Amino acid sequence: MATAPTIYQKRLATQRATADIERLAKTYQSGMFDVVQQQQNAFTAYQAQSREAMAPYEASVRQYTNVAFPAYQSQLNQYNATIAAYEQQAAAYRTRLNAFQAQISEVEANPTEAVNASVTYGRSGSIYTIDGKTYAENNLPAGYSIKETPRQVTSAGRHGPVTSTVIDKTLVRQRSVPTFTEQPPAPPSVSIPQAPTPPGSPPKAASFDNKPFTTKREELGQTFQREVSERKSAKQNVVMRRMNRGMLQGE
Repeated sequence: MATAPTIYQKRLATQRATADIERLAKTYQSGMFDVVQQQQNAFTAYQAQSREAMAPYEASVRQYTNVAFPAYQSQLNQYNATIAAYEQQAAAYRTRLNAFQAQISEVEANPTEAVNASVTYGRSGSIYTIDGKTYAENNLPAGYSIKETPRQVTSAGRHGPVTSTVIDKTLVRQRSVPTFTEQPPAPPSVSIPQAPTPPGSPPKAASFDNKPFTTKREELGQTFQREVSERKSAKQNVVMRRMNRGMLQGE
């Protein structure tokens, strides 16, 4: 049966072992807290470095989005409006030029036109009233002439139908040739605006490295477990030796 000192020694050894393990636990907890704090500080610094590295790229994106591209779009709209106005003017000019060319072709095909003038007949021939004045057919004003158009006329004769030629006279005047003095619209002296260069790809940031802190936590845990096991084993050996000595002394 164990003596009172032996029981006391076991209790004291147990208390010491418990206190020692508690100190180890506090040391382990403190070490883990430090690792977590170090990791948080490192991650905060990593975030700051990442923001600093991204700042120039983000500034270039804002410059492109808010300034460069809107300015280019405005210039492009102005350019398109200028070109559209020129094309509209050029189309209208081509329409008027085509109409003039059609008039020229028509005048060339029909250089004279009939004049609706009153006519009387006298001894010297036909007399025409032109612009309130009378003119004999052989003394017409400049640009006027008599167009003679022969035609066949058939009449009844003593010995059957008789065909004769009749000359129809028409007062005509020379048609005036239209003129076209309009110049084509000058093309605008504008050049297409150059599009701004968009920002490239954002800088590739390295991912945050958790491995050193994971390794530290693992090492703290392994050290804590090892030291607890060592202390428990040492305390047990001490108790066993004391118990053995007590038993020997009591024999």
